Amino acid sequence: MISVIIPSHKEPHLQRTIDVIHKSAKEKVEIIVALDDYWPEKPLTDCVTIHASYEIGMRTAINMAVSQASGKYIMKCDGHCAFKPGFDVELVRDCQPDWVLVPVLYQMDIDTFTRKGRRREFFYINKQNYRGNDWREYADRVKGQMLCDLMTMQGSCWFMEKNWFDKIGGEDDVNYGNGGREAQEISIKTWEAGGKCILDRNVWYAHWRKPAGNSTVRRANRDKSKKYIMKRYKDLKWLIERFAPVPSWE
Repeated sequence: MISVIIPSHKEPHLQRTIDVIHKSAKEKVEIIVALDDYWPEKPLTDCVTIHASYEIGMRTAINMAVSQASGKYIMKCDGHCAFKPGFDVELVRDCQPDWVLVPVLYQMDIDTFTRKGRRREFFYINKQNYRGNDWREYADRVKGQMLCDLMTMQGSCWFMEKNWFDKIGGEDDVNYGNGGREAQEISIKTWEAGGKCILDRNVWYAHWRKPAGNSTVRRANRDKSKKYIMKRYKDLKWLIERFAPVPSWE
């Protein structure tokens, strides 16, 4: 079974996301929502809720939800996503024990809750700030491949075995803080531990891009995660060489 993990801080489309996950899944899935210092206006249905009475942040919320998960697999997603019908069966079929799978990313029309725009597949770690940047050119290197090595990801959805999440130490909410560079933490730790971060072209999801200034990640947490990751992984030569040439890296 898949346990879907949704960290949530005042998400306006949370119930719609829960509903579309159940509708799109072919098999039974468990949805665990970690409510970070708030209660929705209407009670949530068809999910398990964990409530924090004070603000704990994204990483701690994810770790708490994973600790309660009963599925062999976990999929983390934001509270404003839609998925390809049958996504669950295809992700389970494609996943290996030491892989992190990432579906193809589309933007979402929030009114219709359907995908729109061009597909986004590959991302690289930018040397200047260690953020994930869109890497359209990489697609030319892997034409025809359905499962492709992925340097990093956008971060709004990833999938792996729960055992692998535990092996890489979950999410480090002490050193990184509770927001920022979460996608890079997961992808780098996976490659560092001998696993693989993989783009799964068999599966897609759509993600709503929140309006500017509506981020739930505090600036202090973003700054802390940036400083830590750049210090912790100052030398990424081993990863750069795997994907070379990589934009922004000599």
